[in-house]
Amino acid sequence: MHLASALFGALTGGAAWLCARALIGGRLPAYLAAFALGVSPVFWSQAIIAEVYTLNTFFFLVLVFMGCRPARHPRSRPRTPARAAGYPGWRLFSG
Repeated sequence: MHLASALFGALTGGAAWLCARALIGGRLPAYLAAFALGVSPVFWSQAIIAEVYTLNTFFFLVLVFMGCRPARHPRSRPRTPARAAGYPGWRLFSG
């Protein structure tokens, strides 16, 4: 169980890199974010004991990454500010 917790701690570092890459866009800031999590003493003190903290953190970061991906897709963005606000007459203003 301790090894599984450490494995999910390592996978959490990879998921943190993916989330930072999706949110920030640059590789260097993503590496720095994952490295900061990796050298955090509080995170690794919980990763080496048989608890569910790293498993939950891994699943949370995977969900954050999945939530960031559709928002970056160009077709999922509204075309006009009126459409984004839910204004019913947005068709009058779209060109």
